[in-house]
Amino acid sequence: MYINKYTIVKYIYYFWLMLIGVKLKIEEFVDYFYPKSQSSRYNVRSRLKLFF
Repeated sequence: MYINKYTIVKYIYYFWLMLIGVKLKIEEFVDYFYPKSQSSRYNVRSRLKLFF
């Protein structure tokens, strides 16, 4: 089965878009649950940045 390079690039692109979307959703979730405590929000975000 032949797969051209364009299809592979397209799938990688969509995969990265999905990752960025998940990261933004997690940040919205963190902002929603930790609106006042800046330090814990920062800690959660710095832990999340290890994954992205």
